[in-house]
Amino acid sequence: MGWEENATEYYKLCDLHINTDIVLNTGVLVLQPKIHADFLQKIYDKYIIQSITHYRKFHFEQSCIGYELQTTNTYVIIDNKFNAIWGLTKFKKNNNIGLEDFFKQNYFIHFAGRVDFNKVVYLNKINK
Repeated sequence: MGWEENATEYYKLCDLHINTDIVLNTGVLVLQPKIHADFLQKIYDKYIIQSITHYRKFHFEQSCIGYELQTTNTYVIIDNKFNAIWGLTKFKKNNNIGLEDFFKQNYFIHFAGRVDFNKVVYLNKINK
């Protein structure tokens, strides 16, 4: 994100107009192909041409999916432990948790922006 002031502004950067407080991180989605294939195909067909050259790159894709999920009310928020974003925690004011404890407290960790990505090998060793 470019540190937009709110979720509505985040989507607006991709010319998607929605009044929301939620930016859906679509890095982890739980889907069933028999149930969701048509829905995902419609998103693909609707946005594929724009996504090829859009200046927001992967944020355009995430914005389109999040927008469609919200406007069709086809989402359920799952616990952040399933897609914990280390960089947001690391750089948060008054952060009292280190990467090792963060690793132990979450199921999946997203090293967005490759923040401390070089430490993944070390983390794998402490889990054994």
